[in-house]
Amino acid sequence: MPTTEYLNGEDVTIEATFRKYPDWATSIVDHGAFLNQNSRYRNLLGVKNYSTVAWDLQNDGYATAPNYATSLINAIQDYDLQEWDQEAFTGNTGSTTTTTGNHRSGTYTFIQNSNIQTEPSLSAPIIGVYYPGDVVNYTGQIKAEGYTWL
Repeated sequence: MPTTEYLNGEDVTIEATFRKYPDWATSIVDHGAFLNQNSRYRNLLGVKNYSTVAWDLQNDGYATAPNYATSLINAIQDYDLQEWDQEAFTGNTGSTTTTTGNHRSGTYTFIQNSNIQTEPSLSAPIIGVYYPGDVVNYTGQIKAEGYTWL
């Protein structure tokens, strides 16, 4: 099938082979086996930080797009998929959220060190740190710079 790859600084359409699966679960199992059995991706095994995994995947050559890691991280954060990691790693969903209109509030339990900043920006001054196990009650969320800020 035709697919777009990024080669020598340009988007190029190539013909590539793709696998076909009878169902979603078989696809997921095969993808996990592919990453586990391919020595190029050994550095991913046991890593629990999705951002680190995304950057390692890009650096390992998993995708040719120069913005692959950023796109993957943004998708994870836009859809709160990191909460699945927390549940898988700890059995704890990590947060409870209530939604009223567009306003989300709830509690969040941190699973890794997270800086406390004066505003939702990576360049904002750091004024403290939340540590694994710390719980915060929040009254809103803001999506900025590819992150969800409480």
